[in-house]
Amino acid sequence: MMETSTILTSSQAWNLGSVPYLNAQPLLYGLSCKIRKETPAQLWEAFQKGEVDAGLLSSYNALHLEESAIVDDIAIASCGEVYSVILAYEGELKNVKQILLDPASHTANNLLQIILKEFYGLTPAYVSAAVAPTLSLPRLLIGDPAIAFRQHASCSFMDLGAEWFRFTQLPFVFATWCLNKKSSHHPSIVKQLQQAKHEGLLNLKELALQQPDPDFALRYWTQYISYELGNEEWKGLKLFGELLKQHHLMRIT
Repeated sequence: MMETSTILTSSQAWNLGSVPYLNAQPLLYGLSCKIRKETPAQLWEAFQKGEVDAGLLSSYNALHLEESAIVDDIAIASCGEVYSVILAYEGELKNVKQILLDPASHTANNLLQIILKEFYGLTPAYVSAAVAPTLSLPRLLIGDPAIAFRQHASCSFMDLGAEWFRFTQLPFVFATWCLNKKSSHHPSIVKQLQQAKHEGLLNLKELALQQPDPDFALRYWTQYISYELGNEEWKGLKLFGELLKQHHLMRIT
């Protein structure tokens, strides 16, 4: 039985935007508000339109906001292998000439380009997967589709979280809760998002039982995903921003 949690009744007046992936589930524990679930790219569009009071935004998009918009002490991050953000390919990496990007993710698309150019000196052509055959390789995958593909495919994989940590020795932040400046609910939102994270992490075993593969879900949340946004995560996030600018990947949207 789950531990007793505080009823978050005051959250009913505002709307959240979250990604629809397994990695976000512990951060939504006990929230009673309306939660809109979209891919990272779609969520950014909704956030810009003011359709959500706070959004679990891709870090690439969060870097376009003022630092004060980012909710402290909560993130979807990894300190090494992340499992669910991968480049799938065949043969040798140096021979890869074209990669299909995932239209759902601004962060992963740009992180992959940084890793290949900055750390490997590779500059393949990049094509949107939206206009390419679904099963073509090499391709970038994120979230639950990446997990499913990785568990059944026999090709090679580059785990972007592992590569980032190997070369920088810093965590990589994939997403953060961000406050929409158009909302008037900020103090209430911050408190309850932090409470939801705290209680979600206390109840991971019970949350895992609600998933199709409880053993994997628990292992994924505890071994691959970190939900902290501390000093090292901030360093990693800021380095990502610096490299985006250095490689002319940071665009005003």
